[in-house]
Amino acid sequence: MNVANKPSEILEQAKELIACQDQWTYGAYARDETGLEVSASGKLGVCWCAEGAMRHTTGPMLAQRGMAFSARTAAAYEYLIDAARSLLKDRDPGSMLFDSRHSIHALNDNHGHDAAMEMFDNAIAAAKKNGD
Repeated sequence: MNVANKPSEILEQAKELIACQDQWTYGAYARDETGLEVSASGKLGVCWCAEGAMRHTTGPMLAQRGMAFSARTAAAYEYLIDAARSLLKDRDPGSMLFDSRHSIHALNDNHGHDAAMEMFDNAIAAAKKNGD
């Protein structure tokens, strides 16, 4: 996996990881081939939720750079959170009470793979529109 230089690239890599529905999950950040929950940033995962894909994608970057959380990673998460909130506003208005990354989980876990893909598409488009 190439190291992403922009938030849009982080989002694209995470989306690519779960583009195939067989590589997507809900209710856990990642699962192994038997369905057991595993670390999203580890090597045992074969499927990930939306945030698990972000963690898997950014884990090598964080370790390589020795950072807890880069500005690019934070920006990528903000684009994804905004996209999730926007989609939830239409699909599940009560979930707007969620803050931060909880909106990513709510959309992924309650609205399925297609909604997760739409969330990534919207986040990527917003990032690119802003030159990120």
